[in-house]
Amino acid sequence: MVQFDNKGLIEIRKRDDKIILEYSASKLAWKAYINEFGRVMNVANKFKEMDMKQVGKITSYFDKLGVAVLKLEKDETLKIGDKIKIIGNTTDIEQIVESMQINKKDVKKVKPGDDVGIKVSVRVRKNDKVYRID
Repeated sequence: MVQFDNKGLIEIRKRDDKIILEYSASKLAWKAYINEFGRVMNVANKFKEMDMKQVGKITSYFDKLGVAVLKLEKDETLKIGDKIKIIGNTTDIEQIVESMQINKKDVKKVKPGDDVGIKVSVRVRKNDKVYRID
């Protein structure tokens, strides 16, 4: 993997005498291969949007606890075990929701419009967008 333009990753590998390139960033992805003459061929799924739906945004982050406060959209829910992606100017992470709390009480599912604390694996920032990956 190679970091590319601070927002995405390019994976380069060889398969069947072809060099395969795959790029992924936020909600975009593409795949291509380079032929023996150095030309990029067969760009598949050019900038295909990943199957993600915005469920809310970060309103606060507590560094010492590693907890973010997430404000859910008015028509979205979230539950333990959901896979989420958090995207912002300097944030781009994916993780499984393992812990959620409302008013210091553990919850397994949250309703639309709720403010919920979720344990996050890295620092996130106010106004980062949170997507559920299906």
